[in-house]
Amino acid sequence: MHGAARFYGKDWFAALLLGSALAAAALTDSHALRRLELLVYDAGVRMTSRVPGASEDIVIVAIDDPSIEEIGPWPWPRDVLAEATDRLVRGKAKAVGLLVPLDEPRTDRGLEHFRSLRAYLDANPLPRNLRQRRHISRLLAEAEYRLDTDAQLAKVMSPTGPVFIPMALVPGVPSGDPVPPLPEHVRRHRLTKVSLNEDTGAASSAAARLPLEVFARRARGIGHMPLDGEAGKDARSHRLVLEYAGEHYASLPLLLAARSLYVRPARVEIELGDGVRIAKVEIRTDSEMRMYPGFYPSREGEPAFAGYSFRDVRAGRVPAGAFRNKIVLVGMATTDAGRLYATPLGPMSAPEVAANVVASMLNQDYYERPDWSRWIEAALFGLVFLYLAFVMPRLAGRRATTVSATLLVALLLAGHYLLLSERLWLQTATPALFLVSGHLLLATRRLFGAARVKREADADSAQTNRLLGLAFQGQGQLDMALDKFRKLPADDSVLELFYNLALDFERKRQFSKAAGCYDHILRRAPGFRDAAERKQRAAAAERAVMLGPVAGSGTIVLDAMEKPRLGRYEVEKELGRGAMGTVYLGRDPRIGRVVAIKTIALSQFEEAERPQVRERFFREAEAAGRLNHPNIVTIYDAGEEQDLGFIAMELLEGKDLTHYVQPGKELPLEWVVDVVTQVADALDYAHRCDVVHRDIKPANIMHDDAKQSVKVTDFGIARITDSNNTRTGVIMGSPFYMSPEQLAGKPVDGRSDLFSLGVTLFELLAGVQPFRGDSMAALMYQIANEPHPDILAIRPALPPRLKSFLDKALRKDPSDRFQTGAEFRDALVAGVRVRSVRGRARRTPR
Repeated sequence: MHGAARFYGKDWFAALLLGSALAAAALTDSHALRRLELLVYDAGVRMTSRVPGASEDIVIVAIDDPSIEEIGPWPWPRDVLAEATDRLVRGKAKAVGLLVPLDEPRTDRGLEHFRSLRAYLDANPLPRNLRQRRHISRLLAEAEYRLDTDAQLAKVMSPTGPVFIPMALVPGVPSGDPVPPLPEHVRRHRLTKVSLNEDTGAASSAAARLPLEVFARRARGIGHMPLDGEAGKDARSHRLVLEYAGEHYASLPLLLAARSLYVRPARVEIELGDGVRIAKVEIRTDSEMRMYPGFYPSREGEPAFAGYSFRDVRAGRVPAGAFRNKIVLVGMATTDAGRLYATPLGPMSAPEVAANVVASMLNQDYYERPDWSRWIEAALFGLVFLYLAFVMPRLAGRRATTVSATLLVALLLAGHYLLLSERLWLQTATPALFLVSGHLLLATRRLFGAARVKREADADSAQTNRLLGLAFQGQGQLDMALDKFRKLPADDSVLELFYNLALDFERKRQFSKAAGCYDHILRRAPGFRDAAERKQRAAAAERAVMLGPVAGSGTIVLDAMEKPRLGRYEVEKELGRGAMGTVYLGRDPRIGRVVAIKTIALSQFEEAERPQVRERFFREAEAAGRLNHPNIVTIYDAGEEQDLGFIAMELLEGKDLTHYVQPGKELPLEWVVDVVTQVADALDYAHRCDVVHRDIKPANIMHDDAKQSVKVTDFGIARITDSNNTRTGVIMGSPFYMSPEQLAGKPVDGRSDLFSLGVTLFELLAGVQPFRGDSMAALMYQIANEPHPDILAIRPALPPRLKSFLDKALRKDPSDRFQTGAEFRDALVAGVRVRSVRGRARRTPR
């Protein structure tokens, strides 16, 4: 029994089960797997470049919705088809394919009555005057012709004319008695130059829908073609030949292609299970005589095939020369989904499908799927199984992921290469799915297996961890003791250990860790001793330490049992530390507003520096407080308390842009433009208010994913640009984003911010900064003298005009750059041609 458990737990057995399930699904033609393969196939077909070639010699006459609205509901009387067909014949069309059912009469109900009346008069002449009898006979004959619309359509046809008509052969094995041969007027259109193959052949037909004899006798050719409500509505493959009652019949597109090459059906050579030859044109097929045609997309907004509405052709509104020496296909092309066929380019009507099939044959632009391809696919499936069963279990996790990803890419690229370059359809999606699902399965098993082993090891070493933890606690190594205690199962004795450890943390004034221990206790036993009260005291003590008594700091000292205050604001917790000082989360108790409080301990500076530092700190509040813009952080208040300066400002959600920039990661162009244009708006407003930021960089730009909004932060080094406050020789900001004039210590204005914004834009698009030096001197030299890299060399898919935009934005001379934020924004939007940079529906990159 243990042996069986070990057997079932092997990786190769899991891979075998998964592979067997996928193989069974593939052998039973699973809809999901077939859909996956078709998705990959369709993508390859759409990516294939095609030369129009014979497609320019094919014209579609569409029985479309406007035609039905004008002429009446379908089906129409055959004299309507006759009128349009007659115009096509008179227009010298090389071939006319009528892709409409002709298997049922469409005569007037009164026709039989007229025929009976005419037969009676012929047998019993009423007028004695011979002239009157002949006149009545002519009138009756004319009336009979007018009512017999089938005869009118047949009259347009001729065995030597260009009209070809369809019949429907339903593939399948006949049940019961063998099917009788087709009538002679249909059999005369059968293929005669057929080379039989004992192993393969054309698919058999179990039933047939034949055109009326009146049409069959006069048509130039009859070929099989799916009619309304028949076939599987999947036109990715086309059967060129079908067998019925031991005889072989060509498809209608095959006959039209032969007619285009002036080859009679009797001279079309059929090699069953191999292909078709029309003169010098060879078309390879699979064992069931199926070809996989190419499909021609629209070119520059124009359809691949010329097309006209049936009503216009019938009314003579289309010049006859439009059809001269053309293959004309007449068929239903309404928007009714029930009449459309699935193709790699999307739903198509019957005449569109036939046009693509004919063009593929004449251009020899088709795909092959020979019988041996299935053996290759089976071999790939087997190789994937061998990898999953015997190779992947021996690889470490990261290396296994790398190898699996490499194999996956190789499988998909090989399939696409063969499809695009060799026109060979090798179905690699199923082996790729096996590889991905198998890797996930085995990786999950490995993960859970490792977790199970870890749990077992932890259970075995519980007593060891307890003893080690107590030993570390006795030696004063409380952090190591905490690490050991966390590995113990939660019971009353362990909670007692955590309680005693928390007391030791309190004695060492490590209140946050003491609060963590109490929190660990309360999650498992909310009423454990006085843990809840002690947790509150520890948290309060931590807040007091956060702002409170540090020797010589000059900061305020607050009661540990109360929330610390700065001015009228209650300090909740620390948010982070920046270049200017510490940032806290605060709340205004008067109005309940939650704010961010930025502080600076003035006591950390030398006595002589404090007045200048204090002046600079409050200048930031003054400069930013003058600005009121949706893309600039709002300043609410500023103050000073016991040498601790603070500014209360808007609390921002989201992350700064440094979280999105990664080498090799391409951010969506539209998202980047949306962010940068908002920053440009903010700078345009600030510059008009005579405020220069001086430190524009990704770290000072916040993005809110939820609101899709941008805020420019940290005007901490901004200075009012009045002439009496401007000084030279002062460098403020981040050197990677500085303008040449800022690095040189020259006076700067808003154009310096726009240069920094251009550097930021380059980094967001490329993932790297445009100027990078090994030293500060090398970086300064690059910014001042060397050109920035070509953005298109890093990311070729970007719009070409973006290069010229960045060239101007990063000019060394400020007078050569964009002069205002509005000019920067408008040029960026125009350069990339983004539809709407103000629609806040941009998906934030992850």
